[in-house]
Amino acid sequence: MADFKELIDSIRKEQVTLFLGSGFSRKAGAPMANAIVASLKESLPNDIKEDFRDETHLDLISEEYEQIYGRESLINKLEEIFNFMPTDTSDHTCLTKIPHIRHIITTNYDTLIEDAYGPDNCYVVRTTDDCVNLPKDKTIIYKIHGDFSVKDNILLTKQDYTNYFSNNNETLLWKYIQSHILTNDMLFIGYSLEDSNIFTLIQEIRKKTKVDTRKYFLIAPGLYNHKIDRLAKTKIKYFNAKAENLFPILFETLNKKIKSDYQRKHICLDTFRRYSNQHYLQPIVQEGQNENKVIKFDTTGNTEVKINVSGLSKEVAETIMSQDTSLYNSFLPRTHIPAFMITRDMMKELNISINGLTITDYDDCKNLFISPTVETIKTSISVPSIKFKEKIKLQRYNPNKEQVCLLLETEPYTFKLVFSFLPNKVLNCTCNVNSKENCKNLQEAIKWMDFVIALWSQEKFIIKVFDKVPIRFPKTNLYELEQFKKIKKYYQNLSEIEDLYNVEFKTIETYSEDNFQMSELLIHSYHEHNLRENMLGQECTVEVGQEQEGMWDKIEVGETKYSFALTQSSLEHVVLNGLKFNLKNKNTIMPQCQILEIQKENGKVNQIKFKILSEYVFIKYTNRVLTEFEEFSKLKKIS
Repeated sequence: MADFKELIDSIRKEQVTLFLGSGFSRKAGAPMANAIVASLKESLPNDIKEDFRDETHLDLISEEYEQIYGRESLINKLEEIFNFMPTDTSDHTCLTKIPHIRHIITTNYDTLIEDAYGPDNCYVVRTTDDCVNLPKDKTIIYKIHGDFSVKDNILLTKQDYTNYFSNNNETLLWKYIQSHILTNDMLFIGYSLEDSNIFTLIQEIRKKTKVDTRKYFLIAPGLYNHKIDRLAKTKIKYFNAKAENLFPILFETLNKKIKSDYQRKHICLDTFRRYSNQHYLQPIVQEGQNENKVIKFDTTGNTEVKINVSGLSKEVAETIMSQDTSLYNSFLPRTHIPAFMITRDMMKELNISINGLTITDYDDCKNLFISPTVETIKTSISVPSIKFKEKIKLQRYNPNKEQVCLLLETEPYTFKLVFSFLPNKVLNCTCNVNSKENCKNLQEAIKWMDFVIALWSQEKFIIKVFDKVPIRFPKTNLYELEQFKKIKKYYQNLSEIEDLYNVEFKTIETYSEDNFQMSELLIHSYHEHNLRENMLGQECTVEVGQEQEGMWDKIEVGETKYSFALTQSSLEHVVLNGLKFNLKNKNTIMPQCQILEIQKENGKVNQIKFKILSEYVFIKYTNRVLTEFEEFSKLKKIS
């Protein structure tokens, strides 16, 4: 078998221009040069036919035919010969599936190549004028010998070739062809390179360039040794094979390497997309300066996924084959779907393909997750008692034969329903609610808290996909119900804080007791509410500044008729969900206290120790003086 690796490497890097001769169309039933020669000789007059009995060169026979019958008759005869019904065009079809090849040069008169591509995918160049404004999104086909759409440009006779190359009828077009031979690797298929013009051109380029020119490859079956030797002198690599021998190996390589070739910037995005599209895949990418990233593949048609893993231990293999999700050791990333995680060091080889195209291999993989098949269902869910109804998307999977799991992603939490089929055809339903780290829409969060509160309150709910059968949880966890109510209050607080403080939370952290208390504090601070706190029996010591004259003369240790109010200035910001807030001064009012100790310095009171006798103290956040409030108007400031 021919070793095509070097050629395939060039194709993978989009460095190959293809040169197709008549042999490429042989399988499709196109007439070869010897058949055309035989047909033209058969049409020659009998007295001349004998003179050309041993002639095999098409250019000489066609020139003789033209001298006898004229140019128009020659072209009509050639067109008649090429009026054939194509048979096997599989090679042409394979060619269209290689977007890496954007330029094709051909000497063929037939239209099999452009027919295979179709007008939307290729552009045909026959003259210099056709080279103006070449499209970048199509394969360019250069028909350097012309075809029957522009009969005046057909090259066939000896004189045609002489005029073309000596008189330079298409100077710019031919220079364009020369530039391809000079700057690209060339692959010749169905072409023996015996045409002196092409072969001579390659030799001239070799002589005139001081550095190594591009690579040249020839695929042709059964060349004679002397021809192979001739090619070797020109450093043309010869493959004793047919195009149909190359294509399977090429496609197998492209299927495995197309993604990595794009990531390494060996191919352009258009080539990557066109090849992926042939496999019903649409790549989502991120282009970078040094490398490209493939984020994911979206499927656009039928999907066949194959995973080949080798080197797994017997224990791991048995766990996977058992399909018992209770044995699984992880979850799919960013989901609550059970999965078995296979780490890189647990396997030797890995290949994951979709529709034959490799999307991940061992080099890409850190961990491989195997999970139950997940189906996305569009439906609606409702709780009639609270007039709740929403269109939703559920993820459905079967952890085992007896259970069905439904996952619903909401703004504040992931909602997991597990339906178990018990004996006597009884359907049991359990539910788990897993809070998310954050959410972005407060009103959505409040709405979905109403939903889960209704469920824990044993309200009936309906999932349309279950034929509108009402479902009710058999038991209520009162602690969880109160927690859900508190979480709802937290989100309501945040919504109120946005209005009161004229702010907007970009991201809302999940409920925690600290976050909840902070939200409560901000609201109470804004409204200057009187808050109650149980401090019965606590002892406090306060420093006293310049007291009013004579005030402390009547105070004695043991007295219980006094109230105290302490003011603490707010010097620091508080942070909630990434935003900073200023709290007002904290005022603590203790309605009844017992004097435990009085300390003096230089005859003046400087410290008082007292005990709180009232069941509650009042806390008010305000920057105003407490005596401005009616309920605290009798307080007197002592420091």
